[in-house]
Amino acid sequence: MELKCLPLLISVVMLASCNTNAVCPKDQEKKTASMNNDIDRLKSSDYDERERAAGSLIERRTKTISDLLEIAKLSDNNNSSKEVFGRWEAAIFLLGELRAEEAVKFLVDNIGFTTPGSLMEDDSEYDGLPSVEALIKIGIPSTERIWANIGMDRLDKKTIQLYVLVLRYIYDAYDQKDLRVLIESRLKKESSDDEKANLKELLGNIGFRR
Repeated sequence: MELKCLPLLISVVMLASCNTNAVCPKDQEKKTASMNNDIDRLKSSDYDERERAAGSLIERRTKTISDLLEIAKLSDNNNSSKEVFGRWEAAIFLLGELRAEEAVKFLVDNIGFTTPGSLMEDDSEYDGLPSVEALIKIGIPSTERIWANIGMDRLDKKTIQLYVLVLRYIYDAYDQKDLRVLIESRLKKESSDDEKANLKELLGNIGFRR
């Protein structure tokens, strides 16, 4: 773990450890102090001490991801206060920053979540699509879930187009050749009618841009 990641990890722990109705500054201070202590222990000359510190940080990350997923599940574009909306948007963003493979199923199943704009305030194709942005950051594990979903029920056009965005960015297939070859190779294999229809729709939208 690089030390430059410390501020981000501290902010993640602060968000995940507070409940949804109150700010908990004392708990935040304790979490910050505890993490700082673990980082200091990583510098120890004692191997066992470094191992314990690393184990503590890994355990903290696992718990943080679990808590962030709980916050992300508050997402409901049709019935959320501005405050709750901001929390789940931040949680999804942080799941991407942490490259949280554990969140892939949730993110793919909720790929269409929309927000006014990315927390990164950029002009990318996935601006305002926090799940898409997070899946791209997580990388290959995201593609595995997408391909699995394509092999299940018939998907709507919007979902297919968002899948194209994620797959294209991850495979770095901006010339469309790599992704096209992958889709065509899957079409040649024995598959269900729904999967074939999804793959054809994916192929038909391979040049999709926002």
